Amino acid sequence: MDRHRHTAPIGIAKPRLRTSLGAHHHNRRVHRFCADHDVGLPLFPAQPKLGPVYQNITHMVPLPFPILLIVPAFVLDLMWPLFKDAPKWQQSLFGGVAFLAILIAVEWPFATFLMSPAARNAFFATVDFPYFALPTSPTVRHLFVQWETTAGAFWRTWDWGFFASVVSMRIGIVFGEWLGRVKR
Repeated sequence: MDRHRHTAPIGIAKPRLRTSLGAHHHNRRVHRFCADHDVGLPLFPAQPKLGPVYQNITHMVPLPFPILLIVPAFVLDLMWPLFKDAPKWQQSLFGGVAFLAILIAVEWPFATFLMSPAARNAFFATVDFPYFALPTSPTVRHLFVQWETTAGAFWRTWDWGFFASVVSMRIGIVFGEWLGRVKR
């Protein structure tokens, strides 16, 4: 059964397009890469039909490069057996703090790289913007925007992030246990 059948038309076309771009290649890795990334989209001509148009678009624009969530998820999968017998609150605390700490350790340097000139290529697609993106936008100009005005505000934001990650982990543990009890 086709898992994309009940999605919106773009949701149907895009995965099939990505898969078909790599399908005729003899190398499985190339096929998998084309299925997972928007490699083929810049190959198709396109132009905006709505206004206002701020970016000169001549081809399909891929989505931004995704956040590296797979890295902390993989590390947690490796470390989780160490905490399988711990109380649920300790699992939540460990999992939430570890996940966010690993994500920050991986994503911060990667985000810095994505804003650098070295990432302005077809693979990372950091030069492809939607037609409605203002030329003065920090994203278009590859600028970092500091939202917090003081060091205290910065660290409070981090505190809220760690708190939210621990609460999210606890909700995920409860939901996972419930899902494990569901019978067909």
